[in-house]
Amino acid sequence: MRLNNLRDDDVTDEKFQIEDQKRKLAQRIDNLTRDKHIIKVKMEYFATKRSAREAIENENATEGDKQQFEQIMSREKAFLATNSRLKIQEVINQLSELRGRIYWKSPEYLISVFYYYMDKREEYKDKKRADSIIKQGEEAIANGNYDRVKSCINQLYALLPPKIKKIIDQGGTGIG
Repeated sequence: MRLNNLRDDDVTDEKFQIEDQKRKLAQRIDNLTRDKHIIKVKMEYFATKRSAREAIENENATEGDKQQFEQIMSREKAFLATNSRLKIQEVINQLSELRGRIYWKSPEYLISVFYYYMDKREEYKDKKRADSIIKQGEEAIANGNYDRVKSCINQLYALLPPKIKKIIDQGGTGIG
């Protein structure tokens, strides 16, 4: 191999040629992996767009929610054309926030999230307090008081240890 024949202090053309080849190879690798990351974030964008559209079609979406979705869609060509992971991720975050805001208005969703947190009984730092909140949440569901259900969800989430909160936050389940 040519590299083994060169000394550390060698300043020949061959050393510069090898360095140039290394630089070109690193550039090719960077270009190949950059495309992979762009494709991945675009796939995430289209999945989030699909779920946000489903939320928009939900009866709990307001005209303002629908307008925000349409505004984002009107910019779609422009931000996808940038091939910027950060710009596309920013739009993914906007769509996720919009979707979460719409679902947070749905009684069915709130009940589902409440029962999700109710099933975490063994995880709560203060089990006695959690049991009390769960009882209040069940009463709120029975009475159709969904603002109270939201409050109970938030209180239960606050009682979880940081490790469990992190798992929930990464999975997209829970408050949002």
